[in-house]
Amino acid sequence: IDECASGQHNCPYGCINTISSYKCGCPKGLKEGPNGDCVDINECLEDKHLCIRGVCKNTEGSFTCQCPRGYVLDKTGTKCVDVDECMMGTPCGDGGCINMPGSYNCNCKIGENFDPRQGTCMTFTLYFLTLSLTYLPQTSNVSDEETKPKPKPKLHHYAGAKEQSLSVKVKQKQVHRNTMIIRMQPALSTLRNKVHYIIVDGGDSDKFVMHEKNNISSLRLKEKVKGPQVFKIDIKCQPLSSTDEFNGEKIELDTSIIHLKIYVL
Repeated sequence: IDECASGQHNCPYGCINTISSYKCGCPKGLKEGPNGDCVDINECLEDKHLCIRGVCKNTEGSFTCQCPRGYVLDKTGTKCVDVDECMMGTPCGDGGCINMPGSYNCNCKIGENFDPRQGTCMTFTLYFLTLSLTYLPQTSNVSDEETKPKPKPKLHHYAGAKEQSLSVKVKQKQVHRNTMIIRMQPALSTLRNKVHYIIVDGGDSDKFVMHEKNNISSLRLKEKVKGPQVFKIDIKCQPLSSTDEFNGEKIELDTSIIHLKIYVL
């Protein structure tokens, strides 16, 4: 008679059938204690190397392995393997990604530095300007009229181009008094609060004003205008200091001029 199968036993946990009888046992993850009851097995104490590269956490009847940052568990659930961040997207933007145990490094071209907040390699031409257009997609609003100049090859010197030309297109029905045309701020996080944007010239400077709020400068219209017409203004990007530090390295900063054309359609 199989007492375990028929239920003719008094085992509180597990029943093991034997010839002409049966015996009580404990389920997986438990063992018989001194009083004959089943107690938890602490697998983490019994095997110090149970979780490879991870931390073992005991649970009732089992255990789990917890991996450090940059690692995930493999199919066995006992081994932490490296996550290849470089294969999971573009963590370095336009820069080269080098996978490392538990992490990765970004390799930028000469004259560029990786800005972790922006998630990309930055050159001087981006140090002073990012455009955030209000009304139209950026791809249809902003166009570089000059090829982006390369930074000077002098080590840790980011003078770059003295001038840059940009054009912006907006619809007349969206242009009113105090309308924000563009927002400007340094693309490098280390230069936030350290650059002033000033309207200096261009023939139509009297129709625009530079507004500053929360460390972001915005170019706004003084009054409603009619279209179609083109406005030309020059904006000076003036660093508050001629030098600064980025990633522990000293960099030199120069004033830059933006020649801006605004097309009201």
